[in-house]
Amino acid sequence: MPTIRVNLNERCIAEVDVDGLDVLSVHIGGARVDEGFADLQMHGGAYPSGAESTFLIWINSVELRDSDRVEVIFNRSGRTSHAGKTVAELFPDEPDEPDVLKSVPQLFAQVRAKPYVREGYRFGLELPGTEPYEGATADVDHGFGFSVTWDSHKPERATVSLYTYTLDDLERQGPTRNHVRACLSPGDVATLQVSALQAQPGKPA
Repeated sequence: MPTIRVNLNERCIAEVDVDGLDVLSVHIGGARVDEGFADLQMHGGAYPSGAESTFLIWINSVELRDSDRVEVIFNRSGRTSHAGKTVAELFPDEPDEPDVLKSVPQLFAQVRAKPYVREGYRFGLELPGTEPYEGATADVDHGFGFSVTWDSHKPERATVSLYTYTLDDLERQGPTRNHVRACLSPGDVATLQVSALQAQPGKPA
């Protein structure tokens, strides 16, 4: 069965066999107001009809640094590097249903009041069979996201998405701004490198 392998600066931090899963996804994201530069995660699940679902996490919020290089490799075969963990295993002291203390408008108002930590992000994305993509967040963008996702309905490929978004997009659940959408075939590699635009400290979000 295929695997998805994640290398951070040429070091493997996770490889997962898709056997038994319905979805497996790698996600990188960052926002201009976050203290941490960007965040790397890998998770997946099985959702059988009429049976209990399973959601597992193989990479739990690894903080990336400016100019770190992440390779996501869609291998034809391989072995899982380590067992995934459930949310309960990672966060045993967290309640199953945390209390919501603030309304959605209050939460967005709180985020808008935060100062920028950085002006934005630049990204370079290398994909097979095409010229490298170079892009950046726009002045209005709050953050960016990058994902590589495999699902059992189309097991011969993994989809790649690089996008940016504004706070209005999030609040209104509107569309994001797609920079790249592509597919990986077995043996293909997607390589993302993200760096910071020059910061303007104290500017409100």
